[in-house]
Amino acid sequence: MVKLAIRVTIASLGTAMLLGSAIADVPRVTWKTDYAAALTEAENARGMMVVYFYDQSEACSRFEKDALSDEGIAAPLAATCCVRLPIDAEISVGGQPIRLIDHPAFASLKDGPGLAILDFADPEPANRGRVVKTLDFSAGRALTADDLGLLPRPPAGNRSEAGPVWLADYGEAVDAAQRDSRMLLVYFFREDGSGGCREFQSQTLADAALTAGLERYVLLKLPTGAQVPFAGANTVLLKHPSFAEMVGLPGIAIIDYSDPQAPYHGQVVSTFPFLRGRAYTPAQMNVILDLPPGKLTQRTLIYAIKTHPERPQSASGKLDAYLASEAESHSQLQARILRQGHHAWATRFQRINRRLPWGLLASEICAESWPGQCLLEAAIDCVQSWRRSSGHWSSVRAFHPVFAYDMRRGNNGIWYATGIFGTRGR
Repeated sequence: MVKLAIRVTIASLGTAMLLGSAIADVPRVTWKTDYAAALTEAENARGMMVVYFYDQSEACSRFEKDALSDEGIAAPLAATCCVRLPIDAEISVGGQPIRLIDHPAFASLKDGPGLAILDFADPEPANRGRVVKTLDFSAGRALTADDLGLLPRPPAGNRSEAGPVWLADYGEAVDAAQRDSRMLLVYFFREDGSGGCREFQSQTLADAALTAGLERYVLLKLPTGAQVPFAGANTVLLKHPSFAEMVGLPGIAIIDYSDPQAPYHGQVVSTFPFLRGRAYTPAQMNVILDLPPGKLTQRTLIYAIKTHPERPQSASGKLDAYLASEAESHSQLQARILRQGHHAWATRFQRINRRLPWGLLASEICAESWPGQCLLEAAIDCVQSWRRSSGHWSSVRAFHPVFAYDMRRGNNGIWYATGIFGTRGR
């Protein structure tokens, strides 16, 4: 299996189209025509993705007229992120156009029409995006439902109507997360629905697109005044120091119990309060649910990057553990001396380069927030600061194979942020 790790856009393709049988009982398959958008959707949903390379051949005609009229074939495709591309569709790599089908990941299609199945559901981040199966139409064999056995089937009965299960007891939820080595997502809500809670429950959590992401977590729903026993006394959970960056507001917090060996095991690794009473949209929640494992400050700054409206790509590569330690260390230094800057960069540049793979070269960006902001506000503000600088933004906007972000608060109330990237030499 070959991992397909291209993050690019398809040139000269139109909007999503519908392709499938007109028979009412057969699900219709929604085919996207933007490869980059389909990649993003499959990654966010942690699901499968099907790429259909087509031409004017009889094999493609049979697939579209006959195979897609078969419920056993159409149903799994309809439940999957699918993209339909002409066989000569091009992508841009390093500013140069190449045919997507010429990528080694699709070599088994032998430059002909067919389907490729990519897996973004693998729990191991390094394995996500691999091409796990190809179906070569030029072989002449008719496609069967068994050929698509890797794809999810539509849920049976009314399981989808039930939705994810939310617990209401903190101790029970922690026990479940520890037992299953999963993350615990806590939704703090106001019982009167104020502060964005009404919109979050009726609109965001009701969005079916979030179901798969939510089901990866142990889910806990607590009122903002909920008390839990700590050190022999009942404590309002939201007021515990671990949740300080919730700033007393309703919203989402995540505790990581997924890896007992991780330095942040059992720690709060995400705090997303409903600032100014604004609930998170389904798109923002998808980002929250799919943040890479890491510390609270790292994940918050990555969230601010990924949700910027211009969709910068610097946090789309691999969050590298060594670069994360360097970003953490430099953020701590800036916070300690209360001064933003690339201090001792010449020395650090050489040290980091010795650890980078594939001949990559280190680069760095820094920023500082306004004083007195909470973590989430400061992260968003630092990204806006980078946006105002063309040089910094070129680094934030670009894709890097490996990256790290982190930030720390000085005793002056200012947050100091660092981004470090492994970039390809020019």
